[in-house]
Amino acid sequence: MAVVAHDAGAARLLFSWLRPLKHQLRFYVEGPALGILEQEFPGTKVHPDLEGCLEQTQLLLSGTGWSSDLEHRARLIAAAQGLQSIAVVDHWVNYHERFHRDGCFVVPQSLWVADAEAAEIAQREFPNLAIQQLPNLWLNKLVEDVWACKRSLQRTERQHPACNLLYFLEPLRDHQSGNLTGEEFVALEYWLDQLPGLIETNQIHQDSKTLRMRLRPHPSEPIGKYEAWIKKQAHKWPLELDPHSSLATSLAYADLAFGCETQALVAALACDIPSISTLPPSSPPCRLPHRKLQHLAHRSRP
Repeated sequence: MAVVAHDAGAARLLFSWLRPLKHQLRFYVEGPALGILEQEFPGTKVHPDLEGCLEQTQLLLSGTGWSSDLEHRARLIAAAQGLQSIAVVDHWVNYHERFHRDGCFVVPQSLWVADAEAAEIAQREFPNLAIQQLPNLWLNKLVEDVWACKRSLQRTERQHPACNLLYFLEPLRDHQSGNLTGEEFVALEYWLDQLPGLIETNQIHQDSKTLRMRLRPHPSEPIGKYEAWIKKQAHKWPLELDPHSSLATSLAYADLAFGCETQALVAALACDIPSISTLPPSSPPCRLPHRKLQHLAHRSRP
């Protein structure tokens, strides 16, 4: 089986599912998926080229990320060779757009998803494809790791009002074209504008000296993207980039989580951390279907 992945979300799911089959796998991965491959399959060699990876295989397993056309190219090669293809959708938005590049639309024979919400969307969007819901082994392990970390830090109880704020950064894209918009900075400004209201309602601690506000970059974002913005806000808010490489450690410290539409918000909810989408009223509504997720835009409406 050929495994092709670029973005982190699908790679985490895919590699966790395929761990028992490691001796049957050939990998061609790039970007954030490279680091995840080393974590899950230490010492595994990546095939030197995409076409060669798919040669003499019986099945393609691929991600569906936005940050690259790698997985799309793999599905094109598989279709040309008559190779069976399965794609992993790790999110809850833009299902059709994930299979479009430069006017070319190619879908696999089957989609794998990791929860009931994603399965429902996939079945609605692709009624003729086989949809398989698998257990979210990655998320289950993450929750275990977070609680283990909390116990080691003696932080098994969240602080209320919240003192440790964790913001999950992500590059925002146009819903139709998938092009980057830069609206993540608009969402950040909106978040800061709404913080006094959250302090007033006692969700966040009113003493700024006790606050710790950490921004965790998305794996696909360039280093240094937010440094100037953080410096600009330094006179008013104690902002810093999250120093932890481990998502579990970041979540173990968090009393309250924020972000736009990132999968990490769903991970925070699974860890019983209250989570709030920061998409402003000027943006299209948040498309995460999870009921427990709160929305800043709902709070600011008259």
